[in-house]
Amino acid sequence: MDTSCLRTNTRDVTIRITPYGIELKGRRGETLLDVLRRSGITIDASCGGRGLCGRCRVRILSGIATDPTASEERLLGDSIRVGWRLACQVKLEGDLCIAVPSFKGRILDWALQMRYPIDTAITTIPLGMLKRGLPSDLELLKEALRKAGIECKGFTLRALGRASQLLHEGKAIVVVYDRESGVVIDVREDDECYGIAIDLGTTTLVASLINLRNGEVLDRALEYNGQVTYGRDIISRISYVMSTANGTKELRKALLQTLNNMIMRLIERNHIQEDMVYEIAAAGNTVMSASFLGIPPHNLGTYPFEPPFIGGLSVSNAQIGLNVNQEARVHLLPILGGYVGGDVAGDILSSGMLNDYIAMLIDLGTNGEIVLKNGDKLYVASCAAGPAFEGVGITAGMMATEGAIERIKLNADLEPEYEVIGKLRPRGICGSGLIDLLAELLRHGILDSRGRLKDLGSPRIRANAMGTFEFVVEWGRNTATGEDIVLTQQDVRQLQLAKAAVKAAYEVLLRKTGIKPEELQAVYVAGGFGNFLDPQNALRIGLIPPVSLDKVKFIGNGSLAGAQMYIISIEARRRLHKILKAIEHIELNQEPDFKDAFMRALSF
Repeated sequence: MDTSCLRTNTRDVTIRITPYGIELKGRRGETLLDVLRRSGITIDASCGGRGLCGRCRVRILSGIATDPTASEERLLGDSIRVGWRLACQVKLEGDLCIAVPSFKGRILDWALQMRYPIDTAITTIPLGMLKRGLPSDLELLKEALRKAGIECKGFTLRALGRASQLLHEGKAIVVVYDRESGVVIDVREDDECYGIAIDLGTTTLVASLINLRNGEVLDRALEYNGQVTYGRDIISRISYVMSTANGTKELRKALLQTLNNMIMRLIERNHIQEDMVYEIAAAGNTVMSASFLGIPPHNLGTYPFEPPFIGGLSVSNAQIGLNVNQEARVHLLPILGGYVGGDVAGDILSSGMLNDYIAMLIDLGTNGEIVLKNGDKLYVASCAAGPAFEGVGITAGMMATEGAIERIKLNADLEPEYEVIGKLRPRGICGSGLIDLLAELLRHGILDSRGRLKDLGSPRIRANAMGTFEFVVEWGRNTATGEDIVLTQQDVRQLQLAKAAVKAAYEVLLRKTGIKPEELQAVYVAGGFGNFLDPQNALRIGLIPPVSLDKVKFIGNGSLAGAQMYIISIEARRRLHKILKAIEHIELNQEPDFKDAFMRALSF
């Protein structure tokens, strides 16, 4: 076996990641996943490292490791012979050289439905060169601000220190002023002033850099949430925190490390400095919001599933620890109740539904959220849709990254015609492709209304080792993995459960308010793959209410859009805080008809 890339160390185990030249230190007997987690190397571990999902694949190029486990043999098959292993199952016995698959995703665009005037809370006020004089530097600044029409309520220590320095040096002064608090948070020589909006996604994080002088979005960055190493879904992460002494700290460290990496890229690409960023707005579900603040999410994992707080929160960055100005204001978009968090608040703010009298918003994700607007009232609910539409638990499922089949059609001969992200050989199927496939199988009679696959005599339909049918989307000779890409009967069942949770949720809200689907003026669809859905196929499988196609509006990443609006416009944030009083959170598990609605919704 080739050992040219290894260094021998009798005390520790060395893991070298190629081609990046990264070297990590581990201890004999611990798992490779533990080392990667501790070192901040992001790797998908949907099941939390229990050897169930097969996502934490790495390729061992050389070195010494334990023999493959039964889980690896079941999930990886012949791939083991060419070095593929599961990081959670590999226990270190000596030095290793490994390759970790890279993550190449895409930033979800958002279709801006709402428009607010550009009117930022953080602004710069040039005071010019001030002549030093008694009684103090502070009084001098206050007087200069009064002449500029600003009645300042206070200064940060940083602002006062910088002002004294610039006065001493005889330089022009520009104050950075927070119009909401009335506090001068910094003093500069120039008027450079930026903000960052963040979508705290369970699986991926997206951040956008905003010029606070004109509201322009300058750049965006996307990265896998470092917490995926502890579990793809929020339930897995809650379980980890509840069973691990420092679980809350570990998850927060992974999150902040990822965010700071993204912030560094944005800053370097746009040739600005960390201390020029004065405002952050972050939107995420309730668990991600708690994790961002370092608050244990234990109570969200046990009945009655209450959040740590309701509403929004604003603190100084000194309490958060992002690599921006320590006096920057950090805003968390408001939690609405239960699992309905700031991501949905961002959806509401950006979607345009506030301009409708009767409308619905559906945020598709592991934890599906439904918002129904009826006049001035908003009803919100969440449902445990599960991660099936994100590819978790599906035989050939994967995220919407390079190599994922994102669109599928079946021709008259049941031969698939598909599109692959990155125009590569396919590796699997992402959420939008799975929805297309279900609709196509229904359309051609391969799938019946109860979700059973039927044998129509096509070579694409075959019996598997489980004694049930599966549909072959692509043969192994044409895939990137060398394995057939299939949809099994068990996969269909998992997708049925996810679809049924969403459908039952919106049907309960409609019945509770006495609204008929045809009365909806619009159905807004948000979430990780919302922009890439075929609306007709989503309607066909029942993922959205039966309305005319022209009423279905995909808003993409409404969470990020809402966070951007929160930074850009004082009016937008005031409107958001105003509607909080009009929101009623519905606990679906306490609704008497939810179970029956769920059972009915299983059918196609």
